[in-house]
Amino acid sequence: AGDTSNVMTIALRFADGRTGKRRFNAEVELNELFNWVDGFFDIEREKVILSTMNGQRSFTFVGEDAEENDEETSEIMTLEEAGFGRMTGLRVTERKEDEEEEEE
Repeated sequence: AGDTSNVMTIALRFADGRTGKRRFNAEVELNELFNWVDGFFDIEREKVILSTMNGQRSFTFVGEDAEENDEETSEIMTLEEAGFGRMTGLRVTERKEDEEEEEE
């Protein structure tokens, strides 16, 4: 095995109880997580919201046409820049189209 000092393990928890775990290089862009969720768990990456287990931070996919006011992540950052540790758990939620303002 090679040098694992900059490898992070990301664990996902979905609302329906599913879980996922995968290792990433710390320099990988956050968008790679969204590609993984899209490809393996069949949720469109543009609708995915990843949030820390304590709910303090959340991340959304940053597309080519990202607007500056998009959630917390208007710029593409790496896992390291996002502040993730060697083992990070993230909650996966799916953004609903028409629920933007209607939550009560």
